[in-house]
Amino acid sequence: AVVSTQSTGQEWCSRTAHQIVTRYSETVTEILVSLRKTEDSLAMLKRGRKAVQTAATTTTYTDEDRIRAQLKLDVAELGAKFDAMGINKGEEFEKLQNLVAKR
Repeated sequence: AVVSTQSTGQEWCSRTAHQIVTRYSETVTEILVSLRKTEDSLAMLKRGRKAVQTAATTTTYTDEDRIRAQLKLDVAELGAKFDAMGINKGEEFEKLQNLVAKR
């Protein structure tokens, strides 16, 4: 009976993890699409104004870069929690990692 309870608990954890990853992926996709649209709109506004360009040669990070970096950290931490709990992350988690890694 103990083995059955453990396997049922593990199965429940894996299903729950899958649901979390699926919903998190949907949310991340929405955030990144919205962010991309905002960045594109701002770029068009800047081009339209033809503002005087400064001679800034340093690398600038966009809001998208910063948000994507935070999402990568969040996904890595989620993966670490799953590993610590012995939960198989599965294919959906790999897709989530790829989603936040794209540029």
